[in-house]
Amino acid sequence: MKIIKIIGITVITVLLFINKAKAQLPSMDPAYQLVWADSFPGTYGVRIDASKWNQLWPWNQADSVAQSMCDTNIHYDIAYDKWYLATPGDYLDTTNCKINGGNLNQYCRKQNFSGDCWTWPSCNPLSNCNGWGYCDIPLQNKCWHRQNKFFKYTGTNLISKYKFKYGYFEMRFKTPPAATYPNRYSTSTNFWLWANDSIMPWSEIDIMEKRDSDNWVTSNLHYNHYPESGNVPLHNEFFNNGQISANSWHTVGCLWTNARIVFYLDGVEVNHLTKSDIHPDSLLAMPIIIGIGGPAGNFCQLFNPTYSLDYNWQIDYVKVWQINKDCNTAKTYCNNYNPIVSKLYQSVTLDGSTCSDAITNTNYTSLYGTNYVLLNEGFSIDNNSAVLMDILDCNSTIQNNIMSSGLAPTSFVPKNKKIPTQ
Repeated sequence: MKIIKIIGITVITVLLFINKAKAQLPSMDPAYQLVWADSFPGTYGVRIDASKWNQLWPWNQADSVAQSMCDTNIHYDIAYDKWYLATPGDYLDTTNCKINGGNLNQYCRKQNFSGDCWTWPSCNPLSNCNGWGYCDIPLQNKCWHRQNKFFKYTGTNLISKYKFKYGYFEMRFKTPPAATYPNRYSTSTNFWLWANDSIMPWSEIDIMEKRDSDNWVTSNLHYNHYPESGNVPLHNEFFNNGQISANSWHTVGCLWTNARIVFYLDGVEVNHLTKSDIHPDSLLAMPIIIGIGGPAGNFCQLFNPTYSLDYNWQIDYVKVWQINKDCNTAKTYCNNYNPIVSKLYQSVTLDGSTCSDAITNTNYTSLYGTNYVLLNEGFSIDNNSAVLMDILDCNSTIQNNIMSSGLAPTSFVPKNKKIPTQ
């Protein structure tokens, strides 16, 4: 039996894998606990869980067209994210976002639709915003303007009512085959995190962006690093993860800690970034977004009005794990490894001058400290055990009820104008 034995004193200050621990997913790590999930239970017609999801960003959509990311001279039709809240208490629209057989089904369709669009033009503090209400001084003199616009396509989004900082995020999904010639799906199906604030103009982790025309999967990262923000451009990282098969279940995941971001596809690590590449601790707490829309402008694809379109994908679950924390405890193990209680401690010390022991025949052991993990002389690990050690900070968060869907600012909406509510 092979033994890895510590001679002298070893202090872990960076991520260390011993034996096969690297092959394990964070969801299998005993230090991580499930903190949020939706498995979309129920049969056809069950409403989306409105305690977990919004369908709409607070600022809604601004227009029915967008400028091309690949050619600024081109403006193209975009899909409207359908939502419906006619009166307070109404459930979410299930036309493009519905539960069927315990799965979430999301659709993008070629469909004429009159969509509710909002813009926020600048205004004089004493103006009446052309009859739409008064300027909102806390929003730096922005006026809320609402109008219906004609759309040729519809899609859908779900945006979590929780924000997360750090953790392991995973989604299981199924996608249809690429369209046959001459049709082409110009849609994009996505699983991502995004937020911004006055300090961080952009904070985004694209766990998966999929080009539906050929089921090509990418992962990306975009952010401004404080205090380098301001006029500093976005920091961007792009990864091509390859083509996935249709009509079969796949998983995509992302581990985000203060020290690294790791992307997974079907349980296998495909790409990772560390502090030598990025500033993962600078990213904001962010909600989860799952959706389908288009066109896939990030892939330089546009809708072709001569092609038919009725695309849908299925999602089995979305889950989030975060590390179990006990950050005020300095943990010491001495002849008592059975069992090791995996958590994030202030520090972890293995063996001392009066004891010597080994981790043996253990499938997965994780040892995390905010300050250090100390391995004293005599500590050993056999080849049948998998051990992961790392230094992490104690700032993982989960925040509830952080955004409302489609709420117009009541401070400057006339009383005779109806306000969407949730």
